[in-house]
This record gives sequence, structure tokens and C-alpha cells, in this order.
Amino acid sequence: MDIVLENPLPKTDYPIYYEPTNVGIPRVFGGTQGLRHHPAVINKIARVTFMPKSGNKDKIRGFYWNVISHAMNGNRINVISLIMDQLADLKLNLDMNLYLYFAPYIMSIIKANTSFRGICECRHIPFRPFKNDTGFLLRPLTPITGDDMDEEEHEHGDDDDGDDDGHMGAAAAQHVMPPPRPPVQPQWAPPAGYFDPYFTSMQQGMTSHMDGLVTQMKTQMNLGFQNMQQQMTQQFNETMF
Repeated sequence: MDIVLENPLPKTDYPIYYEPTNVGIPRVFGGTQGLRHHPAVINKIARVTFMPKSGNKDKIRGFYWNVISHAMNGNRINVISLIMDQLADLKLNLDMNLYLYFAPYIMSIIKANTSFRGICECRHIPFRPFKNDTGFLLRPLTPITGDDMDEEEHEHGDDDDGDDDGHMGAAAAQHVMPPPRPPVQPQWAPPAGYFDPYFTSMQQGMTSHMDGLVTQMKTQMNLGFQNMQQQMTQQFNETMF
């Protein structure tokens, strides 16, 4: 699945990923509060790995919902395309802090292309989401079933006739999703030349950016030398005459 080519997940699909109303847990649709276990973990893993996020961490926006939806349905995601799309966006706003998050993944691509067999001196700290949130870890799991309809949908169904109730039941059945299952697909290996367009684009962008910085620096240095020369000439003339 290439998420970059998709539309953001409709807001009407958000409620199925939150705890049911009978659990009594406060929910904020569009935020992290009240998410079920699996969507909450998926969002947190994506946010600190291949989709680094700055700003308000209590909100879930855009393609994060697509990642949650595909992961919950067991679909494979083109992570490389997603990372490269984010890097292309970062080239415009020059957010260097987010650039650093992608460094391990870029290095792994370089190692794969160069067939690196040396010693890796850098050791990454293992990521354990919600390891300090005892309440989240002890909360009973609530698998997604066809009976999980939001309170707003129930109220809407009570106001309509029987045909509308049947339509709502069919809509709820479409939301039935099994819990995430462990991947069974063989490990994917990039074909020869797969990353060449990405590296070419990155190199061109970095070259253009560096050329601009060098030109700006040369201009500032030339102006500085001209001012210094004028000041020295003026002081010499005043001293001699």
C-alpha cells in the first residue's frame, strides 16, 4: 500500500478505533485519548520511527490514520515511499530536528546498497511504548467486533425507521476487523537500482541547497572585504594627510 497516493482516512471511520462507550473511558475522537490498545501502540510506534511528529502529540492527523487502518487490517505499507515523501517536504521547510529521525533508515539503505559488512558501533535504545503507563497496560483488551457502534450512531438509529436501522447494521458490519496478526510474509529485499531515484533526488536537492549557501557566503565575504578595504584606505589617507 502506497499511503502517499491515498486520501486521508474519513473521520467517520475514526470511532471504530476507540474504546466502546460501555468501558467508561473518556474518548476524544481525532486524539489519542480513549484509543484501543492496538491503534494506540501503532500510532506511537509510527510517531517515533518512520513518521516522526513534532507539535501536539495528543492529536492524530492525516496519514497516521491510514497507517493505523492498514496495520489493523494486516496490509503491508510502502514505508520507503512514505519516508521519501516526508524528506521531500522537509527539504522545503528545513526542519533539521526531524531530519535526524530518518538518519538510521537512510543509513540502513546505504548499507544495503553498499553491502556493508563492518562493525556497527552505534547501538539504538529499544523502544517500549507505554512502559510507564500502568493503567494502559492493565486495561483489558477490547477486540473490535460488529457490535461496536458509537453512542451517536445508536441515537441516530433510534430516531429512524427500521430500514435505516438495517442500513446501520450493515455499515457496522463493514467495520468488523480482526485483531492485528503477526506478519508471515518473507522479508522484502529491494531490487537492484530501486533506491537510485531517491538518492539522485536527495543529492540534487542537497547540492542545490549547498550551492545557494556557498553563493550567499561568498557575497557576504566580498561585501565584508570591500568595507574593510574602504575603512583601511580612509584611515591611511587621514594619517598621511
